[in-house]
Amino acid sequence: MSTRSILRKTRLTQRQEAQTGVIEMSHDEPQVIQALLQYLYTGDYRRDPTCPSSLLLLAKIYASADMHDVPGLKDAITYDFDRSVGQGLRDESSRLDFVEAVSYIYENTLETDRALKDVAVNFTLRAAKELFETGVVAHCSRQVLRECPEYAVDLALATAGVQDHPKGWKDEKSV
Repeated sequence: MSTRSILRKTRLTQRQEAQTGVIEMSHDEPQVIQALLQYLYTGDYRRDPTCPSSLLLLAKIYASADMHDVPGLKDAITYDFDRSVGQGLRDESSRLDFVEAVSYIYENTLETDRALKDVAVNFTLRAAKELFETGVVAHCSRQVLRECPEYAVDLALATAGVQDHPKGWKDEKSV
């Protein structure tokens, strides 16, 4: 089953949750559930300063917020993700975390959901040398390009200065 099919099935499950009043969250990690509940109860999202947060964790919270239709949390996570990558990824561990987050974003969000994808693409263009030049990070970055063709297309379009697909262009999924 493709990721897109799973996302469509998730939307159906949400309607069932509305009918039964029971929300199934067994697929989410405890830190993701904690962030979602914190936002739902307080209207605010703040990272726990004692708990190291990763870009991958932020991507997971974002996907969960999308799945549970919490747009304000998605906005807060997008801001936090952008701020985190904007400070730079200074070591190999943080760059690998970014690569894992990109893979998660592209596999677990709808194609039309651009917020984190745009942040990831813009950062990748700024940090391409560090991400693709040598070592483990370069290997993983290249693997993500192979496994996530949508990411590769987004990078190509951004490199060409194209913000979206050209008018009249349709990919095989939308035909």
